[in-house]
Amino acid sequence: MDASRIRLITTKELARLMGKCPGALANDRALNRGLPYYKVGYTIRYDLDECLRLTRIVPGHREEGCAA
Repeated sequence: MDASRIRLITTKELARLMGKCPGALANDRALNRGLPYYKVGYTIRYDLDECLRLTRIVPGHREEGCAA
């Protein structure tokens, strides 16, 4: 893939798109499951196109118990 076209997003942005809590994504990372991610310095970033390819994101849907 062309590195100039990779769109990296934060955990919070991905959580909003997926309707999940950012903590749920952090738990998945800690348990070595879930979506692939990149560490950029001390921050976590997800490749938006890769996440869209691997999941079926339904905009606006939220998990129960997630504080928006």
